[in-house]
Amino acid sequence: AIVGAILATDMRYHASYVSRMRIVAEAYQQDPDQGVPMDIEKEQDRQLLLDVLVHCADLSGQTMKHSLARQWGTRVLEEFRQQTKLEEKQGLPIAPFMMDLDDHLKQATTQKNFIGFVVEPLWRTFVTIFPEMTFLCDNLQENLNAHKREEEQLLQERAGGR
Repeated sequence: AIVGAILATDMRYHASYVSRMRIVAEAYQQDPDQGVPMDIEKEQDRQLLLDVLVHCADLSGQTMKHSLARQWGTRVLEEFRQQTKLEEKQGLPIAPFMMDLDDHLKQATTQKNFIGFVVEPLWRTFVTIFPEMTFLCDNLQENLNAHKREEEQLLQERAGGR
């Protein structure tokens, strides 16, 4: 169970977890009085819940208050920069989203896209089932808006500098 939950942090499974939790969330929304439609007595339901909890924890950096979320984002981008250096050295292909991360505009765009396309769908679904955690999505929205503003400002500066 624990190994499976750790493996659930692999991003190749992300869309599947979001999709599976959306099914649970939709059923819950249709009849919230019945509770979350998962039976923790069933191994499959327990494992799904454990996997999603660990996956959410893994992608929780941007659900924190902005000052802390920015620190997490900076550290992740630095990790990506170091990874691209190693991949370049070894002649491996580099994922396009990991290129040019010394550029502040690219950083803002990468963070905005990461939140909007990866983190937000997972967390919005999660808080549908666990509304007590809604404040984390409020933080997430604040962080998304901050990166959008930063991206727009940097784009305007570049356009004015031409």
